[in-house]
Amino acid sequence: ARVEELRALAPDPRGFDPGLPDRAFRDICAKLRIPLVTLADHLETSHYKTRDVHWNRSGHRKVADIIGGIHRQLGSEPARLEPAAVHPNLG
Repeated sequence: ARVEELRALAPDPRGFDPGLPDRAFRDICAKLRIPLVTLADHLETSHYKTRDVHWNRSGHRKVADIIGGIHRQLGSEPARLEPAAVHPNLG
């Protein structure tokens, strides 16, 4: 339902493709041999604010967990910051 709402807001609703940005970034990164994590593969509707494309608190937590996991795989630990230090609206 959310995709249909976004489609209706697009300048060209029939040409709207919500997967286009991720595919374009994936292609660019593959050519440059840069690893890419697309968050659409990890986030669910519950990670977004109601009637908004921005993450809610649980979405920010999920993304932080993903980033932390990447750091652990690379053998380094990310810095631990209080949420308000990262973004004042999360405090």
